[in-house]
Amino acid sequence: MTGLFLLSRRLFRELLLRSTCTPTHAIRAFITTTISATRSSFDIESFVHPTLTANEHQRGTRLGIDSWADTNCAGKHAFVEEFVVDKFVTAGGFSASLGTIPDLPIANVLYAYDTDDSKTYIIECNNSIYLGDRMDDSLMNPIQAEESDVRVDTRPKRYYSDPHAQTISFPCGTVIPVEYDGALPFIPIRRPTADEIHICPRLVMSAKFPWDPSIPGGNFSQPRSVFSTSTSILDSVQDDPVGSSLMSLHLLSAVQSTSVLHPHEDTFKSLQAMNSYKSKESISPEELARLLKIGLKTAQRTLQATTSKFIRTTGALSRRFKTDKAQLRYRQLSRIFGKFYCDYLKVNATSIRGYKGGVIYTNGLGFYKFLPCENETSETTGRTLRYFLHVIGLPYSLHSDNHGNFKDGLFKRLMRKFRVYQTFTEPHSPWQNRAEPAIGEVKKYARKIMMSTDTPIRLWCFCYEYTADLLSLLATGRFDLQGRTPYEMIMHYTPDISEYVSFGWFQWCYYFDEDSKSKKICRWLGPAHEVGQSFCHWILLSNGNFIARSSVIPVPDHELESDELKRRTKIFMDCIHEKIGNTKVPIYNNIYPQRVYYDAFDDPVEDDESQLPYGEELHEAKLEDVNDRYLEALDNYINSEVIMPDKDGTAVLTKVKGRKRDAAGNPVGEANENPILDTRVYELEFPDGRIEEYAVNMIAENLFEQADEDGWDSGIIEEFLDIRKDDSVAVPKEQGTYFNSAGVERNVVTTKGWEVQVKWRDKSTSWISLKDAKEGDPLGLAELAVALKVQDEPAFKWWTNHALRQRARLISRLKSNVIRKGKTKFGIQVPGTWKEAVKIDEANNNTLWQDAINKEMVNAKCAFKLLARGDRPPPGYNEILCHLVFDVKLDMTRKARYVAGGHLTNVPANMTYSSVVSRDTVRIGFLVAALNDLDILAGDIQNAFLSAPTEEKIFFYAGDEWGADKDRVVVVVRALYGLKSSALQFRNHLAATLGNKLGFKSCLADPDLWYKACIDSDGNEYYSYILVYVDDLLIIDKNPKRFMEQIQGDFTVKKESIGPPDRYLGADIRKVEDDGVKPFWTMSSNSYLDKAIKNLKAKLKESGLEYNKKLSDPNYSPKQPFTTASYRPELDTSEECTDAKLLYFRT
Repeated sequence: MTGLFLLSRRLFRELLLRSTCTPTHAIRAFITTTISATRSSFDIESFVHPTLTANEHQRGTRLGIDSWADTNCAGKHAFVEEFVVDKFVTAGGFSASLGTIPDLPIANVLYAYDTDDSKTYIIECNNSIYLGDRMDDSLMNPIQAEESDVRVDTRPKRYYSDPHAQTISFPCGTVIPVEYDGALPFIPIRRPTADEIHICPRLVMSAKFPWDPSIPGGNFSQPRSVFSTSTSILDSVQDDPVGSSLMSLHLLSAVQSTSVLHPHEDTFKSLQAMNSYKSKESISPEELARLLKIGLKTAQRTLQATTSKFIRTTGALSRRFKTDKAQLRYRQLSRIFGKFYCDYLKVNATSIRGYKGGVIYTNGLGFYKFLPCENETSETTGRTLRYFLHVIGLPYSLHSDNHGNFKDGLFKRLMRKFRVYQTFTEPHSPWQNRAEPAIGEVKKYARKIMMSTDTPIRLWCFCYEYTADLLSLLATGRFDLQGRTPYEMIMHYTPDISEYVSFGWFQWCYYFDEDSKSKKICRWLGPAHEVGQSFCHWILLSNGNFIARSSVIPVPDHELESDELKRRTKIFMDCIHEKIGNTKVPIYNNIYPQRVYYDAFDDPVEDDESQLPYGEELHEAKLEDVNDRYLEALDNYINSEVIMPDKDGTAVLTKVKGRKRDAAGNPVGEANENPILDTRVYELEFPDGRIEEYAVNMIAENLFEQADEDGWDSGIIEEFLDIRKDDSVAVPKEQGTYFNSAGVERNVVTTKGWEVQVKWRDKSTSWISLKDAKEGDPLGLAELAVALKVQDEPAFKWWTNHALRQRARLISRLKSNVIRKGKTKFGIQVPGTWKEAVKIDEANNNTLWQDAINKEMVNAKCAFKLLARGDRPPPGYNEILCHLVFDVKLDMTRKARYVAGGHLTNVPANMTYSSVVSRDTVRIGFLVAALNDLDILAGDIQNAFLSAPTEEKIFFYAGDEWGADKDRVVVVVRALYGLKSSALQFRNHLAATLGNKLGFKSCLADPDLWYKACIDSDGNEYYSYILVYVDDLLIIDKNPKRFMEQIQGDFTVKKESIGPPDRYLGADIRKVEDDGVKPFWTMSSNSYLDKAIKNLKAKLKESGLEYNKKLSDPNYSPKQPFTTASYRPELDTSEECTDAKLLYFRT
């Protein structure tokens, strides 16, 4: 908008030159003219180009070059080729009290430029602020031109001999000289004729891509000097005090209706800043969830995977909105996402467009397209296929049932013409067609929004089209989609959901009526993609007719609450029900009116409680050889759903697909009534499609864990979708508070009358009571209540604010806990860097941390290849960062570990996952050793990861801990700690030794438990075991030393760690051998507690507090846990612990 105000300087100068009046009179005359023009409203729809006289057309005008104009400004000589849709600029002063200048349109304009050799060029200045006959000259922003690769060099030739000085160079090679009027650069232009627009070559001065002067933010120079719209404009035009004063005067006048001249003097007021404002171009997750009636998490993922740049809000409604949309072309759909399924959906009610059903197309991964039909013949279904090919593209294959409408006629001819591979479902096998569950999902969502808005059933054709398109735009969290939308996976670009977030289904709207030239109310029926241009909508009129219009805006909520609009909407709906209401449909039931939404589609009333809402489509049936052995293998576990930990440890829902089979096709393992002796192995399918094998005891254990005490599946909540209220039971707002005996107003504690719709991890949905939902996830429910604006209801008001405050505290606490500096463990300060370690040693007058660092660097150097100083990294290697991490062991030994920044590497998931032995397996191992008189030998592999080679190509530059070798290139050749693949590389290396060299086998139930059948000296058979927890080994055998010696042949085992275990995984281990009692093993946490109590005593003493010795006396039983009986924690007003102290006492 700066261009508008600087143009005032030029017009003032021109007015002063052309008139004979004094400067003061010229200023007053100019202000009277420009302010009256600025305050007038600009009507795009009634636009005509300003009339030019023959002399004006021949003489032309000037296109000024001004870097203070942050956007191109077009005057009356510009030819407007098109206005940019929904783009208006609002300008204002530095204070809101000054007001604003609204609705200045953005246009793509053309100018004619004549060269000295009589050649004419058409100059395109796109994204220009159009002021028309309000000013003669036009302005061009050189930065806007530079963004379009047009080099603007305004250096005067008077001072520069460079041939590029005082020129404008276009990418095509054309060069235009720049002229000067005094100190003002410009090029002469004029309005082009109609013939010149079509014939003459064009030069693009500024491109059509969106221009926002606030985005660059000073990034055009280095070092940059950023101009902020809140800085003084006058500071930048000190060379022209009259012009700067006039510019400030004009801005103040344009946004304020008061007098701009002091009544008794000819001085001017100064304005110190100018701001520009933009219209809203985004929508929050809460608004999207409320508008589309979806879950908050789905709304957040959808906004991340889509754009909504052109949301149309209420405002000035002209005759029509001019928009444009690129024509869609044929596209070849990919083999992965292009395998489509189709089926016919029959409806018992004829729509207002005469449709009796439709064909739904889906790829089984969440993409849907519904196309209505007049009947079920091949000709009509074929027309839907032709439309699908034009709009969506050519599928890799298309699967349907054996109905004639998909096998014959036009449908068949189109399939052959476009060479689309077609497959069919076996007879009586509807589960093989993924369009079947897709129909259920579309019907369920459509029924939900039609019932909530009381939509007449005969409008189902619009709702089904809207629903199918909308579900394709939702990022539902399927693993296959990687957080994106099904639409993007098919169309290969991020979808823009502006049309769907600007309106809700059957929403009240205004449209511009051409006959009466006024706005009237209507109901929104969805986007009209096949009519007109983009942002065109289907709307329902009061006479029951439907039309397509682009001039549609939502009715504001506050207007809907007015008595006048309530009266108009009631009359509107009365007319609609009279014309096309549900009572006109034969299947309407007066007793149960809402059942029409079920009966019309032959759906059971309870369908909403059982059908799946998103994408858990059935996979194609896998044919098996039916024989006696196969029939015997069928049991109750197959097809059951069990919650199992995924690769990242999160609980996911898996499905038991069948028994594992050996090479001969026989099921592995045998069933047994005793679960311990049941050796069957099953194949489980995870959400990402991979198949993993699990023993039956692990499946049974997880099945029992996910069930409640009565055996019902407790379920895992994925997200909350909606909230509903029973007015007959719920406490009304006016009864939501009460006064207690002290006269203090309190909130009523209640949850009755409210239900929450839950989407479970298995993709099913159901309504549960608010009480149960609150116990499951109070924070998520509180967020949804705020999004749906029900947080002030009595059932929510008493607890939502507390839950949200708890979230803020939790986030603050989590942020404070990730700070590395100042960590303590067992009361010992743990450094975060090499420099911190040196400082701590200096403060403690020892070298404990430095000794640990030196020891680690000596042991870790085998993992590195140090290049000569000045040598470059090998080609194809990626740079990472390496650093030291520090820890304190239970025996107070300082430990340092040199690790890599594995987050900087991109490694496939199958190269990163490595398991460890479970604690339950360790406890069972000690029990087995005691029962079978087996000895246990422990050992710790030194620098375990460094013993395995790495497959990653990485390097880093040596840091301070490398001493004289700092800044040299270091290539990583071993599985360094911190790399994503290091754990798996070491595990594979160790597994090769245990399996190939020692002859052990990995257990199916716990892969890190290795076993081997052995025979002792007396000929008795027994099993030997090796338990592996990363680099800690436990060997259970009659003679465990023999296996330890073999392991030492491939790995370096710390000598001090070899022996009977006294501590394992942080617990104290002790073998008890009493007379008359069979030896057994015990596990305790005594050492940990002793160290913690010792450090606590030292900390209390350091703080001047005394530890009550009686608390350590086993013969003394205090009545309360405090040092004095008079202490009351609820009355304690001392300073609360800091985050550092909290961390100290926790450890």
